[in-house]
Amino acid sequence: MPPKGGWVDDVSLTADTVLWRGVVPLWLHTDPLTGKQHADSAAFKDGELSVHIASETKLEDLQGLLPPGSRIAELTVGDVRAEGCIIVRHGDPPDLPGHCVVGRADQPGKYIGGGQARRLRNKAKWIDGD
Repeated sequence: MPPKGGWVDDVSLTADTVLWRGVVPLWLHTDPLTGKQHADSAAFKDGELSVHIASETKLEDLQGLLPPGSRIAELTVGDVRAEGCIIVRHGDPPDLPGHCVVGRADQPGKYIGGGQARRLRNKAKWIDGD
């Protein structure tokens, strides 16, 4: 469902604002040599990529929404905008406070493409380290 008020970039969110993205087990892969997990770029492909503003969201609340084995990746509003995307607040109940959606600036609501998704994935870091 498109954000209430339409696809308008929230310019009150500065480039250094930290965002959290839940990554479910389906999108997690373990490197057989290092044992480290990485996210598939599919975790960042969506027409409305759900994220949460870290400073406005309780970590345990976000973890409670995710299935067991999920991880949380962190990136910034600057990372999102550098990939030609916009960010829109979408915090209506039952959403958690700080919930936002990320979409393409050129075609809001259309899927974030493979190249954009891959670059977002590469910029994201696990909040719990490796």
